[in-house]
Amino acid sequence: MATTVNIINGAGGSLNELKGYTINRVAKVEGLSGLNSAAAILAALNASGLPTMRSEYPGKENMLLVDKSCTLTGPNTADVTLSYKTGTYGSQQSDGRSKAILTVGSTASQRTFDTDYDGEKVTVSYPPEKDQGVDMQVYDPTLTITLQQRETDNPMLKSIIYVGKTNSTVWSIIPTDSAANKWLCVELSGQSDDGGESYWVTYSFVYNAYTWAARVKWIDPTTGRAPSDLQAGVGRKTIDVYGEADFNALGLVV
Repeated sequence: MATTVNIINGAGGSLNELKGYTINRVAKVEGLSGLNSAAAILAALNASGLPTMRSEYPGKENMLLVDKSCTLTGPNTADVTLSYKTGTYGSQQSDGRSKAILTVGSTASQRTFDTDYDGEKVTVSYPPEKDQGVDMQVYDPTLTITLQQRETDNPMLKSIIYVGKTNSTVWSIIPTDSAANKWLCVELSGQSDDGGESYWVTYSFVYNAYTWAARVKWIDPTTGRAPSDLQAGVGRKTIDVYGEADFNALGLVV
């Protein structure tokens, strides 16, 4: 059985708030003779000359073929609708990339400090005893940003690369303080509602104005407190405990 395929571009389209844009092409398939309905549908969906799944719409790199549906139009003919989709949320950049939905917020949690608001070491005196350092439980604000957008690729590999890592360089998406090691990726997850054709991907990052390096200090085993004269490299040390990754490579746009 020989079939012929004639594809009509721009046969229709739609815009869904959650799933983004869809543009359809229709393939006119002929030569489906000698087949029952089920066999004809399968033959039409797999006819030679149809584009492969996840191939690009002609001239539109950000739209991929994610669905084929068939309607029999005669004893030997069928129309195969080819649906190309892309995620679009919020407004778009001039280059056509969709902007992510951005959620920002701060919460206050307790942290231990031994310095005041200006970063000065806090000590208490009780002459003639030696001054002692002080540890204080302070509520410290934590800024979190969450970005969500529709993507066509499974985010599993990206989650392995980025979660638990800090930004290795200045992160262009943040206009204020984006110096290296100040943003920690705490979530990168995806949920598909169309069988893996696309994913609603969530990115979450937490900001630390002091950088995400750990600060450790020597504690006097007798007093249980740090001496007042600790200095960097002498009883006080900063340690990098997180790996780094280039967050700019994620290509997020807000």
